[in-house]
Amino acid sequence: MNINLLYRAVLILLIAWYVSACAVHYLSLRSLWNDELAVFDSIRFLNPSELFLRPLLTDQAFPHFYLFMIQFLAKPFGNYSLSLRFFPFVCMLTAFGVWLSIARRELKNSSEYLTFILCWTASVPLIYYSAELKQYSMDVLVSGLFVWFLYEQDKLRLGGGRKYVGTLALLPLSVLFSYPAYFFLFFPLWNLCLELKSDKAQWKYILVYLSSVFICVALSYQFDIRLRPMESVANGFNDYFIAMSSFKDFLQTFGEGVNNLFSRWFVELPKVFRKLARFFMFFGLIYMFVGFFKNIHKSKWKLYSISTVALVVFFELAVAGASQKYPFGVPRTALFLCPMLLILTVQGIRQLKTLNPYVYFAVHGSFVVYLCVVAIGILRIVLTQPLIAIPTIWSL
Repeated sequence: MNINLLYRAVLILLIAWYVSACAVHYLSLRSLWNDELAVFDSIRFLNPSELFLRPLLTDQAFPHFYLFMIQFLAKPFGNYSLSLRFFPFVCMLTAFGVWLSIARRELKNSSEYLTFILCWTASVPLIYYSAELKQYSMDVLVSGLFVWFLYEQDKLRLGGGRKYVGTLALLPLSVLFSYPAYFFLFFPLWNLCLELKSDKAQWKYILVYLSSVFICVALSYQFDIRLRPMESVANGFNDYFIAMSSFKDFLQTFGEGVNNLFSRWFVELPKVFRKLARFFMFFGLIYMFVGFFKNIHKSKWKLYSISTVALVVFFELAVAGASQKYPFGVPRTALFLCPMLLILTVQGIRQLKTLNPYVYFAVHGSFVVYLCVVAIGILRIVLTQPLIAIPTIWSL
């Protein structure tokens, strides 16, 4: 069989696999559960103006503008479960497409690109939150749009014109729909400032971007951030902040958070699958540092790729966790980071080629087998019963 034809067949199969798993999960019509019901209270009992003037009910932290969109769509359909979960579903599938485009830039090798897609089919969080009345699929989409823009920023800047100005003006709107968008606001501005050394005309783009950031952040603060129940959020995620009371507590909480970030993207039960995931994702953890220092000089200190952006976002997340502003190491609230870590893991395993090709093929092959087993287990559940956030895919 022609290799290119085989590659395309596998590519289509994997893409269809993930989309189908999400679609079946979305159409399962499972009842709203605890967290969704808590969000649903605000959709059901608050009118549109109240969504922007008071805290949400049941101590929920949810981007108010995004919640308004869901309410606006769902109300004409009697708050039917499919209408309530429609935007999360569309956001995740759109994010999947955006991240496929990003991965193609980083993973030139066909087998490595297919491995990245296979990661999505084997990820319970990336499937489950595609049909959940929560904001996490929007977070994945927003992080993807920012990273995609960073790859395209130089090209758009050189092209100039309305397209570039419009993109710079619209990008900060993401903070109205996703809290993790705040982690990415800095990157376009940093790259623009570096261009000032050679082109003073960049000031006009900086002013456009800063003006948009100021307006959007002000709107976000006035109608969302200041209304967040910070005390209840802190209590709800108390175990997922980085403790600064002592060096011992810091190491323990930071270590637990890192362990969560690099071991909980596939499946958690049986525990052996999570332990195996920790082994494979360890290569991503290492390459997050190696890739940054390897590429930051080549990029002339610009932050425009996964290799340079991921480590900065990781430390931003750690600082937010230490300051009790955003939980550190919670899979769902850090889901926006997941695609980056998956790409880094595939890249990290690739580095084994330089050490020993046989070791690379053994590790990469084992990773593919692991992903296939997990993906089949998840698909079996999706096709037979409603998927839950922490399913047991096999009885061992």
